[in-house]
Amino acid sequence: SQLPPPENSMISHIRDACRLAAERDPEGAAREAVKLTGTNSLEALAGAAAAWADRDPRTAWAWADALEDAGQKSAALREVLKRWAAADPVTALEKVNLVPSGAEGNVANSDLGYQVLEAAAGKDLEATLDWLRVNPAKLGMQSLSGLQGPMVRRLETDVAGTLNQFMSEPLQIQSLLASCLATAGFSRFQELNDWLAAQGSSHFADELRQGMVKAALAHDTGLLADMVSAMTPAQKTPEKMKAIADSLLAGSAPELDYLGNIISKAPPELASALVESALTSETQSWSGDVVPWVARLDQLPLGEARSKATDTIAAAWAAADPAAAARWVEAMTDDTARARGMGAVAAGWAGADSYEASRWITGLPAGHERDAAAKGLVSVIAAVDPDAALIWAGSIVDAEARLASVSLALGEWARRDGDQAMRKLETAPLSSAEKTALRPVLEAAAAGRAEPGRR
Repeated sequence: SQLPPPENSMISHIRDACRLAAERDPEGAAREAVKLTGTNSLEALAGAAAAWADRDPRTAWAWADALEDAGQKSAALREVLKRWAAADPVTALEKVNLVPSGAEGNVANSDLGYQVLEAAAGKDLEATLDWLRVNPAKLGMQSLSGLQGPMVRRLETDVAGTLNQFMSEPLQIQSLLASCLATAGFSRFQELNDWLAAQGSSHFADELRQGMVKAALAHDTGLLADMVSAMTPAQKTPEKMKAIADSLLAGSAPELDYLGNIISKAPPELASALVESALTSETQSWSGDVVPWVARLDQLPLGEARSKATDTIAAAWAAADPAAAARWVEAMTDDTARARGMGAVAAGWAGADSYEASRWITGLPAGHERDAAAKGLVSVIAAVDPDAALIWAGSIVDAEARLASVSLALGEWARRDGDQAMRKLETAPLSSAEKTALRPVLEAAAAGRAEPGRR
């Protein structure tokens, strides 16, 4: 027989109908479900498997595992395992890696591990946590988020007791629990925050605090301000605020306008950390208006972080408005900052228009600033025009900067033509000792065994 194609909620109706039929005769219903064809046949099979697993999970598992059709076998085993977890968590968890996850992209609750863990923890949270302590790496983070619902239900009965218990878990489990609680337990925000206010610095408390700050930022910036203001000085050191800011921006590259809006609403201690994280991120896309970020540099203390942030702004600004970026950098009073800025402007400008960038550099007077600009140009054009990059590298007066730029340009040549790179090395503006040191680097680059020429 053949089942009709799916229509809205028909899938769940078919599964439920087959499950009800199987409650009277699970083995017979399962045999009949295997014979069905059509789009919804697997749903019918899952319904029969669920009913059989409710009555006798071991026998249902053996039947499902013996099915010859891979699709039927996977569908039946998944359903049996979910039902088994609700009755015998540990036994089901031991089998979770024997069945394909069936996850649909990043939809966590479509993952079998998530479903089994949710059912297991719903039945016996303690036994499930015991199993996770012994098998901390058996399930991925997508699966582990299945703990959220059971943990929140535990929180509703005893917030402080639950949190105190979780603090004694192994570190990997603590991180997992903190992440789940910060997301799913946001409805208990005030109680969680009250508990955190009484805690010192610990792995679990710090992880939970970071997660709650991220959740507060997404839900209610007023709560975020209250939370940060309630922290002790030891809990909101620049290092801890930077760790929180990094976690807020991890895995994303929001537009500058959106980032600026977040920073404007954040408490001062967190705002400066967010500025530093955004301006020193290696993955930030920098789509949006850069100009407002110039004023935010004052939120950063003098030092490497501020210098790197300045370079980031100069490069991003130069890609959009090189003349304005150049004027900003040229007006800097600190010689070192101005030279670094010249390099950043050249790199950003070259990424958008290398010809105009090279014309600008040609008009600069000889010195550290021109050297820095030429080095910035080389860093961008070496991959697309190593010959021009080598010429520009040779124009750099400073010996150390010249060596680094020549090495980069020759490395790109070596990836294309090792013999040609070696010939060009012989005429490069380097000392004999520098050439000798570069030969094995270029040989490795030509063989594809190393990053070319980066020193």
